[in-house]
Amino acid sequence: MNFENELDVNQIVDICDAYINKLAQPIVRDSLDNIYSYAMNSMRPEALNMSREIISDRFISVAPKMYFCRIWDNEGVRLKEPKLKVTGLSMVRSTTPKYFRAKLKEVMNVLIDGDIDTVMDYSNDILESLSEQNLKDISQNSSVTSVDYTWNEDKQRYLRWTGEKFLPAPMNSRASIKHNEYITKNNIKVKEIEPGDKISYIPLKTPNPAGTDVIAFQNPKVLDDLLEYVNYKELFEKTYMSAIQLITDPIGWVLEKSDEVINDEEW
Repeated sequence: MNFENELDVNQIVDICDAYINKLAQPIVRDSLDNIYSYAMNSMRPEALNMSREIISDRFISVAPKMYFCRIWDNEGVRLKEPKLKVTGLSMVRSTTPKYFRAKLKEVMNVLIDGDIDTVMDYSNDILESLSEQNLKDISQNSSVTSVDYTWNEDKQRYLRWTGEKFLPAPMNSRASIKHNEYITKNNIKVKEIEPGDKISYIPLKTPNPAGTDVIAFQNPKVLDDLLEYVNYKELFEKTYMSAIQLITDPIGWVLEKSDEVINDEEW
């Protein structure tokens, strides 16, 4: 019998629940009592306990203990509306920009039900919408520990001497240094970024008037003359696409790749 053509989801969940409770679980329970307990020389096999976790209609496993699924019943509690459960996948992090955080939660509903074309259409809509968003909502946000780095011409990097070795400037420090250089050069009346400040930073296409591929800001007016150089494609791929590929790559969905060369430095 094809249940999906004759029963709604809740009726199918009822059948699964009854099967687990009345047939499957007693068999497993018996195995615990008579096999596992015997092998382990358990003094009180009745103390062993088990219960099922979830009933799900869609389940995508990426690796052991790394999956996401849509659940209708959670440990015997029937949900009024299904919800997504994500385990072991860091698609959304505390540093994920506000706009991408919301879109990644939405796309998981597309991933759980859709196909690769649906996911790509949805993702392309997000890419096209980026230029319309508030810069703060799509930028990476962090605090900056130090701006005490010096440009090294030979290494073509900002470095800081620790007394033992040279350390390269992390992305947020480099972006902050470039912010300070840019506002000084262009006499922009905003505060310089200092150690301990909360900042946002965003990638830029090069060449550009700031002479950098990334720049920090606290006041968005710093970017008034740089808006045409904001690299929305890189922002999209590093923040959004890299997150959903945690799921699509293991299950064999090959998403469209950018032709641009992306700097692998984490930001």
